[in-house]
Amino acid sequence: MNAVLAPRNQTVQSLEVDLCDGRLLISALELLYDTRNVHSEQRRRYLTTQQDSSHLHIDAVHAVFRFMRTHLKLTVTLAPEAVVQGESKTIMRLIWELIQKHEISDRKLTRNLLLQWARDRVLSTDPGVEVKNFSNR
Repeated sequence: MNAVLAPRNQTVQSLEVDLCDGRLLISALELLYDTRNVHSEQRRRYLTTQQDSSHLHIDAVHAVFRFMRTHLKLTVTLAPEAVVQGESKTIMRLIWELIQKHEISDRKLTRNLLLQWARDRVLSTDPGVEVKNFSNR
């Protein structure tokens, strides 16, 4: 994610905190797909001035999902509210959908980094569970 956001000097330190308002998700999609059509300019300006409004955050994440459905032809069944609330499982799934859809030159490295993050996250909350892959098998 940070490699994608680097041209705008933006970084993600914590997925749950930094992606929950939708701004960095919008920025990442705009950079990945060379567009400014993810969210209307008027809404984007309002979002940057009213950073603490969960309604605007939900609207921004909803715009990300709408872009994914219409332009990327992805079936998005996630709830924007879950992203805004910082639910790590939902955010990881969203990022994984984008990774799978977008051609990333070093895809194996990206997948392994995300898998390691998931392992660390699960280990800290449930040491008895082992994460081997991103499927239920």
